[in-house]
Amino acid sequence: MDALSLRQRCRENALDLAVQRLARRLLAPAALMKREMNSQDINDAKTGFSSRRLGGSKLCVFTRENRGQSMRSTMRPIHLRPMSSLGALRPASVETPASGDDHAEATYRRRSASMHAPRPLRLGGALAAVPALCLTFASPASAAVPGYERVINNSAHDSVFTKSVTVTCPAGKKVLGTGARVYNRDNNPGFASVVLDDIRPNATLTSLTVTGYEDAAGTSGNWEVWAIANCADPIPGLERVQAVSASDSLLTKTVVATCPSGKMVVGSGGEITNGLGRVMIDDLRPDSLLSSVTVTGYEDALGTTNNWTVTAYAICADPLPGLQRVDAFSAANSIGSKWVVVDCPTNTVLLNSGAEITSGLGFVGLNEVGPPNMLFMGTLTTALEMMSGTTNSWTVDAYAICATP
Repeated sequence: MDALSLRQRCRENALDLAVQRLARRLLAPAALMKREMNSQDINDAKTGFSSRRLGGSKLCVFTRENRGQSMRSTMRPIHLRPMSSLGALRPASVETPASGDDHAEATYRRRSASMHAPRPLRLGGALAAVPALCLTFASPASAAVPGYERVINNSAHDSVFTKSVTVTCPAGKKVLGTGARVYNRDNNPGFASVVLDDIRPNATLTSLTVTGYEDAAGTSGNWEVWAIANCADPIPGLERVQAVSASDSLLTKTVVATCPSGKMVVGSGGEITNGLGRVMIDDLRPDSLLSSVTVTGYEDALGTTNNWTVTAYAICADPLPGLQRVDAFSAANSIGSKWVVVDCPTNTVLLNSGAEITSGLGFVGLNEVGPPNMLFMGTLTTALEMMSGTTNSWTVDAYAICATP
């Protein structure tokens, strides 16, 4: 859909005040949105235009009647405040399975009975009611990231042992960066038995596929996976570079995808092939110079005799204004679950989300790597101990790639 049609559709489906407030409650967690809407906000919503802009920013919400089918034409404008006005999230820790022995099962049951759902998962929970979303910035002709738009799609919510979902950029736009999440609406701790297997941008950078697998212990609980793509009009030099490890049954493998000379990383992805839930992505790390992406895979505590590979994807482009990597790190301890948030600097947009687990060694898996909601220009990373856990002191790190819009 072109920008003119988008604006027209937004205006044609403007919210009245009651729906505006309802949508705001669904999409903006109380921890982030602290101020009440004023009359100007309401007027912005009804007219489809924002008087206070971050590059003329506007949020449009798409809803679908049936999951997995094409989007209906319900699209409503909501005023988006500049991110500098939002309260910054702070890093915190919260308090597990393929299990092949009684000890692992018993340990898992003890953890499951006592573990509360990590707070970050509840932050994003309201979005489950609107399974397809877009966040669009109306950029000037000279913008460095023209037509920036965030799109999200999610799989079915059930107990099938593996799920995959693909989100596609609007026509003419390309994937600049990625995000992924394993999500459980029912706060059933069994979803900690699910590992992220693929976060794969396709070769033409028009779509992103995310796959999750239950580990050997599995879960009877319902869960889903989310694919989060930050899209934009094609930027100069945009291309996907990939590197694939050897195919064997070694415990761990690391591979690095490096951008061509003169280009820099704007996005990343990783993929495990033939791990089938017994291998997890441990690192999805853009380097500090934004020249390469490192992806590491670890077999879980029970391991596998399968030959498997790990693939690293680097989305590269000519250098962008304000392009930078920002990061944040959790505490180093043996708590069973940790999360950390890093936000982009003021007046920049989030291009990509990355993560790294240190000293997890196959006992800790990534659960989510991406923005916690449609409004936040930053990354939330959550990691959970799997199987029988570990006594290691481990950390989870969050990486955000940001640029001037």
